Formats: sequence, structure tokens, C-alpha cells
Amino acid sequence: MGINFALNGILYEVLFVEPNHSGLHSSNSSSNLGSHWSKTSEIYIDKTLDSTLLKQTLAHEIVHAIVWASNP
Repeated sequence: MGINFALNGILYEVLFVEPNHSGLHSSNSSSNLGSHWSKTSEIYIDKTLDSTLLKQTLAHEIVHAIVWASNP
């Protein structure tokens, strides 16, 4: 289950996933705490993060979404 929100007419879904989830791995195979996938309008967040780091990571990824939604 995720959280949905819209930015500039683009519907995003935030998914809280296990650290080994493919959505947290970039094209160079590095692992991330969170990631923004513009093509699918999804944000993935490592659900094992403590509350403070989870909020910081979510805010960071939402900023990526805001920038991308402003210039698709």
C-alpha cells in the first residue's frame, strides 16, 4: 500500500519497500534509501529507515518529483 499525491497533473505513488527492492537500485546497481522514478511516477522509500531518516528521505525524493513535474 502506498500514498498517492498529484503534482502538476501527474499522479504519484509513494511505496515503502524492503531495502533489497528493485525500485531502490539505480542503473549502476547501487542501493539507495529512496528513489524517484519519473517514467512510472513512483517514489520508493526503504521502509526499514528510522522515523527521522524516513521523513528526510521522503522529502528529498518529493523535491526530485517537484523538479521533474515542473519540467517534464
